[in-house]
Amino acid sequence: MRCVRVTFMLPLLLACASCSSSAKLNKVQGKVQVNGKPAKGVAVFFNPKEDSIHAVRPSGVTDEEDNFTLETPNQGQGAPAGKYVVTFLWPEEVKKKAFGTEPPDSRDRFEGRYADRSRSKFEVEVKKGDNQLQPFDLK
Repeated sequence: MRCVRVTFMLPLLLACASCSSSAKLNKVQGKVQVNGKPAKGVAVFFNPKEDSIHAVRPSGVTDEEDNFTLETPNQGQGAPAGKYVVTFLWPEEVKKKAFGTEPPDSRDRFEGRYADRSRSKFEVEVKKGDNQLQPFDLK
């Protein structure tokens, strides 16, 4: 009898595991350049086109070679399929303060030009599977 229960429960458990949130994410990679040159530390935010207060906003940060890979908060690497408006922030490198408990000051090197989703001209569609995006070239 125990063997029969396990036989019936196993497919159900496997089905539930495949329904996890990470199974709905799609790999998304891209590049961000500033004036045609690599830009380390640019934060890239994918804002769902159909925005809601409960929408997840995948994001990534460029490395030394201007590459980024998106991650979705609390779900893992990748992004759900759909249409997104892309925004960018490029914080100045922060220098450590000798003393104090205040967070270090940092400003956006773009001065907010690419931070407002309502003015962004960058739109992307994430499709099921692997997504290698065209480079974003910012000025």
